[in-house]
Amino acid sequence: GTLLAGEAARYQVQARAGDRVTVQMTGTGDADLYARLGDSVDAAHWDCRPYAPDAQETCTLVARDAGPLSLLVLGYSARATFHLRTHR
Repeated sequence: GTLLAGEAARYQVQARAGDRVTVQMTGTGDADLYARLGDSVDAAHWDCRPYAPDAQETCTLVARDAGPLSLLVLGYSARATFHLRTHR
């Protein structure tokens, strides 16, 4: 995807109990990745937030219960591109 500063993109994937899920973001510019298990995610409520100065960020979470993994990507630089990949 492509985001301008302040724009957001939201995604959700299902996790099974015991899943170890890694979310890898690559891209250009500066985009920020936020991830949260079992509930909605926003800039104030997250389980993983890498704080990298670019669009190369990774989160790894282990699901205690089956449910949603909510993802939020926020554009920080004037223009950022990103690609998300999840691995179990």
